[in-house]
Amino acid sequence: MSLSEFISVIWWSKWIILLTAIVTTIFVASVTLGKPAEYEAGAVLVVGNLSSGKALGLSTGEDKMAANYADLLNIEEVFQRSVDNPNAGVTPELLRAHVSVSTANESPYIKLTASDTDAAATVEEVNAVANGLVAYVTEMQDKNLQNGRQAIQQQLTQVESEINTIGAGDPKQQGRLEALTAVRVSLIKQNEQNMADTTYSRLSVVSLAKTAVIQPTQKMRNILLGLLVGAMAGLTVGFIYDSVINALNYETELEPISHAADSHR
Repeated sequence: MSLSEFISVIWWSKWIILLTAIVTTIFVASVTLGKPAEYEAGAVLVVGNLSSGKALGLSTGEDKMAANYADLLNIEEVFQRSVDNPNAGVTPELLRAHVSVSTANESPYIKLTASDTDAAATVEEVNAVANGLVAYVTEMQDKNLQNGRQAIQQQLTQVESEINTIGAGDPKQQGRLEALTAVRVSLIKQNEQNMADTTYSRLSVVSLAKTAVIQPTQKMRNILLGLLVGAMAGLTVGFIYDSVINALNYETELEPISHAADSHR
């Protein structure tokens, strides 16, 4: 198709293009402008012992812990714990739909973001999930620490019992006594280390949401995009219509030639 033919198709189909563009733009504008405002609120959590001023030295892998804790939001129990919070007043399904989580590389911080059409509900939802996640992680850590402490205590009891059965002045048992004493010291240090690891891997709240802000919208961009899509659709319809008309005209022009050929046979 030559340039003149292209311009000709656009010219005679200008009303189709214009009508399609107007209809599409009106539809997009009605949907975009009729959509209620979206509010956004955020809460920040951190892995580490903030009270001691150690908001995590990344050498101990708190950034990886933060990513692992963020993945816990795939567990239904975390959202259920958030609903169990007296200040929540929402459902797990609602929280899962409205609250998202993000972490940065080499950072111990976790950011929770809620989006909703109600400002107060947005704040309530993100704070509920923040408190629920902290409560879930704390309970899980306390349970693991308690189980480890009980296991170590059982071993300590057994070691100390064996130490008490050995005579203090018995040179034949001196080597065994030293070995058992070393095991006892090791178990005590292990218990202290477990407590320290739990302290430094605690999840705590840095800040909860107090207010929600309106999310920036792209209403004008959507309207202009609707106008462009409508114009392109109208142009496509125009070219399709032109192709159909040309095909019909071609068949009409061939009919007299076909009849003349048949009459000569």
